[in-house]
Amino acid sequence: MLDPAQLHVRQRLRKPLTAILRMKRFFLPVAVWLALLVGLALSHLLLTGAFGGKSWSGLEIACLLPGWLGLFLPFVAFAGGSAAYSALKPGSLVGRALLLTLISYGLLAFASPLADYRARTAEGANLEAELPLGPLTPATLMELRARAEADPPAEFSFRVGRPYERPPNWLTYLLHSRAAVAFFAVLAVLLGQAAGFLTSGLAPPARRNARWALGLASGIPFFFAVSAGGAWVRSDPSVPGMVGAWLPLMVPAAELAFFWFLLRARGIDCTVRPRQTSND
Repeated sequence: MLDPAQLHVRQRLRKPLTAILRMKRFFLPVAVWLALLVGLALSHLLLTGAFGGKSWSGLEIACLLPGWLGLFLPFVAFAGGSAAYSALKPGSLVGRALLLTLISYGLLAFASPLADYRARTAEGANLEAELPLGPLTPATLMELRARAEADPPAEFSFRVGRPYERPPNWLTYLLHSRAAVAFFAVLAVLLGQAAGFLTSGLAPPARRNARWALGLASGIPFFFAVSAGGAWVRSDPSVPGMVGAWLPLMVPAAELAFFWFLLRARGIDCTVRPRQTSND
């Protein structure tokens, strides 16, 4: 038998260990899937380059990584939500999702434009004509939009070398679309949590396949919605750029509402962390 002092020490040691295990339960699947997608993107890049007669330098590939990581991170957040739904309270899941959102936004809005600018500088591109104000960070986009609104050109253009002729709504779209894509991480985690509840009664092989299917059903429609939103804004200068950037989030939001409806119909409360079982 342990005396009270030893029990107290054991309990104090157990708390940080439990916290680490719960973090691993969420972040490990996210890291694995992120590495897998980056590996697939890199393989596709190298194979198409080999068949097309183009070779990629280490610097060029390194400069692509921030954009890949920032784009893929919100999508793989689904894996964290589905893996940790029974280990974390909903508030903890949302907190981790917000962390992924911040990381994704930092990569998309700052790291990726800076890396692209660095790569194009190394290539010897004429950046004074293409990017006269520097990398397309949020500050640069806002300055370009302010100039376009204060002194609009006779005709808007997307031609290379004419950055001051970009439509203001397109620059607004670029400002907001990065934040919208990053925020998808929150919805993806909640979708993953709901998928965990919905599939918790299945046998391991069927459960894994079902979560695969639900993850694809959550991410692919949003990806196409983002593409459609960008094409919509680009096609008409009168389309509000903010609407085109944030409207695609209605697709995963509607899916999440449907998942919650199914859970409610089964009498499952997804706002409460369930007791873990051996099936999880």
